Amino acid sequence: MDYLTKDFFSRCKAEFSKYGFKRKSKVFVRVINDVVQTLSIEALRSYSECRVGFAIIPLCLRIEKNYILMGSYSRYLRRFEGTYGTSPSDSWKYDSKSEKSCEVCVDEIMRFLKQYLIPLYERANCCDTALSEIFAVDKLFSYNGNREPNLNSQKMEGFAEHVALINYLDSPMYYMALKNNDYSLALKCRQAMLSQNLDSYNSFLANKPIFDGLVESGKLTEEDRKRWRESLVQREESIEVLKEEVSHLEAKDVEYFQRLIKENEAYSKKVLESII
Repeated sequence: MDYLTKDFFSRCKAEFSKYGFKRKSKVFVRVINDVVQTLSIEALRSYSECRVGFAIIPLCLRIEKNYILMGSYSRYLRRFEGTYGTSPSDSWKYDSKSEKSCEVCVDEIMRFLKQYLIPLYERANCCDTALSEIFAVDKLFSYNGNREPNLNSQKMEGFAEHVALINYLDSPMYYMALKNNDYSLALKCRQAMLSQNLDSYNSFLANKPIFDGLVESGKLTEEDRKRWRESLVQREESIEVLKEEVSHLEAKDVEYFQRLIKENEAYSKKVLESII
């Protein structure tokens, strides 16, 4: 662990503990209402660069331990600001051999945390408010460098007319929509996921003649062919599950999804208890 990471952990612990965050490995975690909020740091390029990720994950997503410890579903703190005319970077650069450089970098990270992330987390403290806050953050981030520098999530008039693309493949968004009974949004999310899976399946299937030829030529083995078939079956099963979910969404099957949400939240709480 380098000096910057140690300094980051020390200062974040002092700042975030009062909000109920606890550190687990390289991640700070807080469970509040029906969402989990995380903050993590990642070293890049041999400790000459780092990025800070944050995530808001609904309990009804059915959270696994690695989702928390590996920083899954993260957006990057640095993107709250960018240099005018250029796309914002995800990371900060620093000199790992200079304690002063590390401290200056952490100073800047702490400024971002206090100015942007803590207010965001205080507002996005449940699925109901978190979903709209994620939309606002994604809109801000997608605007990139075509905005005035230092524009924050509290002041977005400068790009109010900008239409940001919604990532319907975002799993937290899908489950927040379910928790909020927004079946229209949830349906768009699952239709997008189904479309992606069908495209992947068709591409995978189209390679079967090539794969069979490699087996026949001895470049691949029958064991390889067996694994290929198992992967094909797994893809087919995933597609059937998605089709079933789409069907339930189209029917607005409230009972089905309320049961799913209840089961997933119970599972997530149990996993989180083992972590924090």
